[in-house]
Amino acid sequence: MQARRQCLLILVTSLMLQFRLLSPFWFIQLLYWHIWVKLLICLNIIIRVPTSTKTRDVNACSYKDKCRFSHDIEAFMA
Repeated sequence: MQARRQCLLILVTSLMLQFRLLSPFWFIQLLYWHIWVKLLICLNIIIRVPTSTKTRDVNACSYKDKCRFSHDIEAFMA
């Protein structure tokens, strides 16, 4: 829940700054792709965080060095 809230806050803040600071003509395409990339990253975080905490599986962790459980790191290193 914390990761989801933080991710959405970053996305909304970024969108507000982008719309205020950028020229509306030649940055439209760049802004469009930037929004989609941030959204996909947020969705990936939202999906993977609960998965890694529930399954406690090495493959469920999005980044191997940031797994929450010590036996996951030991299994990955083996």
